[in-house]
Amino acid sequence: MSQTKVIPHALQDAAFPQTRWSLILNAQEDDPAALAELCRAYWYPLYCFARRMAPGTEDAKDLIQAYFEQLLKKETFKYAREERGRLRTFLVTGLRDFRARQLLETALKKLEAIYVKSGRETLFSALLPTLFSG
Repeated sequence: MSQTKVIPHALQDAAFPQTRWSLILNAQEDDPAALAELCRAYWYPLYCFARRMAPGTEDAKDLIQAYFEQLLKKETFKYAREERGRLRTFLVTGLRDFRARQLLETALKKLEAIYVKSGRETLFSALLPTLFSG
């Protein structure tokens, strides 16, 4: 007798979809429908992942929206390759890097405020543009 594992609906929605490389290839050719479908398919699973990184629901939503904005602006989907592995790994790694960069920028801005108060703002005025130019 085989047992069927029942997965709650919310967990099913949080699961990453199977990678459809034909859709990604279309997105890499700037097909707006393919890009929209990828964003729809991966938004919620990435949001669920982001809930572990961001302190609250709204923060996680903002993180994902900013991440997708960057993905589209920098045409990041063009760097996804089937031989490199699953798209979910590509996106989760990118999200982790994006979040780390956000946290670093926030910390540096706070540190800059401390230096400005102490009269040493010239150090950060020269340093900050070079840190985040990429």
